[in-house]
Amino acid sequence: MYLLVFVSAFVASVLLMQIANRYVSPLYPFLIVLAVLTGRGWIDVLAERIFGTGAAVEVLRNRWRTIVAGLLLTLVPFQSDPLALVDAYSRPINMGHETAYHFIAAQKSPDDKILTVSPMSAAIVMGGVDYYLMETLSFDEVYRHASVQGQVVDRWAGGKLVTNLEELRRLFNQHRRVWVITDEMESKKMSDELLGFLERTSEVRYEFFGGKVLLWDAGRGLY
Repeated sequence: MYLLVFVSAFVASVLLMQIANRYVSPLYPFLIVLAVLTGRGWIDVLAERIFGTGAAVEVLRNRWRTIVAGLLLTLVPFQSDPLALVDAYSRPINMGHETAYHFIAAQKSPDDKILTVSPMSAAIVMGGVDYYLMETLSFDEVYRHASVQGQVVDRWAGGKLVTNLEELRRLFNQHRRVWVITDEMESKKMSDELLGFLERTSEVRYEFFGGKVLLWDAGRGLY
């Protein structure tokens, strides 16, 4: 059991380049089992050191184990943060990219293009996106697709990769209107220069939990 936990921890922390819940969640059952076994071991060790060994003190040791185990179990609700768990059922905890795509679908013209930092929901709502905006990439986000002239696209919705301000300017020069989806989490991976450019040249058309929908319009003359 200990070996299995250590091997799993090594895989999740050393062999994986991207840290996310989906990669480390298989560790949780093993960590819980390890915590229980370790706690039980410490209780037995302390019982032996305090009361000694032998059949005469076995009753005292059992009482000690029961008391300490009960005290440890009372700490579980405080560590699990039950209030936050209850609150999660009444307020959003995930960013609302899906609502943003529904908004764009209702507003966009046939010639409009979509540029996004989060293309996952677009694969379902829109059937894909035109461009994927990201300066700092993780190893498993993009791949080279032969059907789009060997260009690098995102793995979810097939958006062509845009990685810097120069490519973004070139994209805007090629189209009349571009819908842009940004969010708080992915914005941390981008430069202030690129984010400032989007704010100066685009208009906020919709705000959702955790992000915004911007519209760049060539008619405004901002490049």
